[in-house]
Amino acid sequence: MEHGGRVAIIDDLFVHPSWRRRVLASQALARLRDQALANGVRALQVETGHDNAEAVAVYRRVGFSPVERLHLTLP
Repeated sequence: MEHGGRVAIIDDLFVHPSWRRRVLASQALARLRDQALANGVRALQVETGHDNAEAVAVYRRVGFSPVERLHLTLP
């Protein structure tokens, strides 16, 4: 309801260290965004650790922004 429709969650995005800094993650995220939009998804969510500045920079570059939400998990 918050976004007015479907929300897609990118659970894990991993690029092998030897392939990082080659724009692969940004390209993959942009493609996922386009596919999600084409399939009626209203918002994409991704998660990373607070200490993963490199991942945060990639996500922000693609257009993701932090939200004030509390995510809870019951394993």
